[in-house]
Amino acid sequence: MTFRVVLCTILALTLFGPPAQAQPVSPGSTCTGQPGIDWDQQIESCTAIIESPQQTPRDRAVAYKNRGNAWDAKGDYERAIDDFSAAIRLDPEYGIAFSNRGRTWTALLELDRAIADLNEAIRINPKHVNAWFNRGIAWSVKQDFDRAIADFSEAIRLEPKADAYVSRGIAWHFKQDYDRAITDFDEAVRLDPNNVDAHLNRGIAWLAKRDYDRAMADFNEAIRLDPKDDEAHYNRGLTWLAKGERDRAIADLWMAEQLGHPDAREELRKLGVK
Repeated sequence: MTFRVVLCTILALTLFGPPAQAQPVSPGSTCTGQPGIDWDQQIESCTAIIESPQQTPRDRAVAYKNRGNAWDAKGDYERAIDDFSAAIRLDPEYGIAFSNRGRTWTALLELDRAIADLNEAIRINPKHVNAWFNRGIAWSVKQDFDRAIADFSEAIRLEPKADAYVSRGIAWHFKQDYDRAITDFDEAVRLDPNNVDAHLNRGIAWLAKRDYDRAMADFNEAIRLDPKDDEAHYNRGLTWLAKGERDRAIADLWMAEQLGHPDAREELRKLGVK
């Protein structure tokens, strides 16, 4: 059985995304650091603000932070770190920049650096939801699930969102507390019925409890929502196998392999499929 672990989720979906402040640095600017505008266009716009001698240090700090978000979204984590660091040098109390740099350190698996930055973001603003959530992600990747659960719980207390419930549910699952995991996934589905990760991970929890019909229902829904989800096909294949449906299992495992799942080929080999 495999898991869409928290690290994969943050890289693929950038959970909780960039900060809520979506305003451009100046009226008419496309330097927002938010989805909806081409990232290369944003980088160009932010660079013009950064290089303009007419901008205030605060505006340049925001532009560095927004450009860092764009680099992060493009997967250029080193440049993102450089830009978040420049924003912090201009404004040492810029909590969002600390939080975003912490998120990017997590993507680079520099987890101690990530947690140090997220500690600072929380010190600056204890109500910064993203900082609590991002620190929970870092603790999860470090496999310190008790601390992760505490941070996700605080993020949920401040602002209940489906992704925080999914991430806390995953942490509960790793602690083998499947009932609490399912309760969190239930809440995530209630908040966002189209959340693929909520259905997928709830299905994995049901599979761990050997409730194959409920697991199958969740994997079916995850595949309906995203037919190219390799984890959903892989785990549905395992569920078919547990139910004694060998041909259906092979079909799903073959599809998972085609979609790039790293373990599907080995499962097919065990079933004698060349």
